[in-house]
Amino acid sequence: VDRPWSQYFCCVIVGRRDFVRKNPVATKRALRAILKGADLCGLEPERAARSLVAKGFTQSYDYAAQTMKDLPYGKWREYDPEDTVRFYALRLHEVAVEQRMEQALDSIQAVVCTGEPGASMPAVRDQIETRWGARCLDHAGASEVGSFAYPCATDGGLHLFEDEFICEILDPATGEPVPEGTAGELVMTALARTGFPAIRYRTGDVVVNTQERCPAGHEDRWLPGGIVGRTDDMAIIRGMNVYPSAVEEAVRRVSGSGEFRITFYSEPSGMDEIKLEVELEEGKAARELQDTMRKQ
Repeated sequence: VDRPWSQYFCCVIVGRRDFVRKNPVATKRALRAILKGADLCGLEPERAARSLVAKGFTQSYDYAAQTMKDLPYGKWREYDPEDTVRFYALRLHEVAVEQRMEQALDSIQAVVCTGEPGASMPAVRDQIETRWGARCLDHAGASEVGSFAYPCATDGGLHLFEDEFICEILDPATGEPVPEGTAGELVMTALARTGFPAIRYRTGDVVVNTQERCPAGHEDRWLPGGIVGRTDDMAIIRGMNVYPSAVEEAVRRVSGSGEFRITFYSEPSGMDEIKLEVELEEGKAARELQDTMRKQ
């Protein structure tokens, strides 16, 4: 946390959407092979170098071995897992408590969250407001189109800037409008951009299609639940769409819940499964969470 950008390491794997959807098993195998290869380069650079020479990619074993050792393939192993937190506002408060700096937060009156669905989720928003003693507001936008929604200060959720955007909620797979009450991808067409037009831009944000109007009387279209997830976060488990943010919401509703981990995995039979591990204060909370998850 709070390291210079030059000290962060990432890997981007790109695939054609139609291929990934038609060949999920092949895609998983390719990803596993890439991850295994990265591990091999980081943990056994000499073996990786011998493979490069044997397959004709280079003639110099010494050069290949030194290159494998110099590249930071295993750098991520040195980092603390807590650096990869889902909701920065909650983690920031935890660090303040650990450093005995809570008083430095006393003057904070509002926490504006962006880039994650946390502030749109009631249970997470309540925790942020309780810990910070401040109002928690959501902000939605994208670099490609700018800010496209603002928080409803009266009734929660988000209002879309309909005077600046044509907003559609579509099925990510078919591109067709989803029925009322159904979650879909928010697609935006910016009306005021000339130098960099954005026509039917797929934000990747998942919202629920509703015609419900804001009780406070705001005219812009209202999304009571705000942004509920991301299309690239979604997993299909036994025919059901599962969003990690929805699991997070269920966890945060349980009193005394701490850190948690969600693991998506495949059984040898090919069946996709999900495992949830949560730090809880007592057994009663575990049963409460089990009941909540069964109703999801």
